[in-house]
Amino acid sequence: MGRQEHEDILRSFRPLVESIARSYRGNGAEFEDLVQEGYLAILELLPRCRNREYLAKFLKWRVRARVRARADFSMRSVTSSRRALSRRAIFRNSTPWT
Repeated sequence: MGRQEHEDILRSFRPLVESIARSYRGNGAEFEDLVQEGYLAILELLPRCRNREYLAKFLKWRVRARVRARADFSMRSVTSSRRALSRRAIFRNSTPWT
């Protein structure tokens, strides 16, 4: 598969990727990061799909799973950093020897 074919496939699946990314964007990840993750998933999954008749269904499920995983990872990292910041604030505000 050549570069032009990859670009055509990415262009044809752009609405799907953006739709999936839109549904997960509030979970701590930026919209552009989720779209990029969707495009990367398509490029990695193209060689795996043996039957081109099922390409759309195959990519729909796999791209959704990949974008969801990225959004969950971003949400966990944001949550853990917030917890760490709140622990530091509690530690700084406490007076242990009084």
